[in-house]
Amino acid sequence: MFRLHQLAPDTEMLSLNQLAPESYDLPIEEADGAIKNEVKELRDALQEVKRELVTVKGQFQTANSELYTIKSNHTHLLRWTLNMGETMKALLKWLAENMGAHIVGQEGHQVEELGSWLDPHPES
Repeated sequence: MFRLHQLAPDTEMLSLNQLAPESYDLPIEEADGAIKNEVKELRDALQEVKRELVTVKGQFQTANSELYTIKSNHTHLLRWTLNMGETMKALLKWLAENMGAHIVGQEGHQVEELGSWLDPHPES
């Protein structure tokens, strides 16, 4: 089964007539050699494309791995930040309960007692 592939704009599709020995205006033996050279050049070009694809695939896999690492580090940092937030909340609440600390607003006025600010919904 044959598949049609879209060619790049600068790619030329060769017809069977162009590949025929007669199209080279050479004797059959020389035309066969010319065709073999064309086929060899095509194979070499294809091998180069394959090597480049392998390189690109490797670079893509490396980038994907690095993105996964960044995502993982971001998740760990977010968890650490949330844990630190909870730790600070507990510490401030303890200070408020044990030291009678108060939050002071920008104008220097006491806003409210720190414990109630940290725990707006007291447990019943």
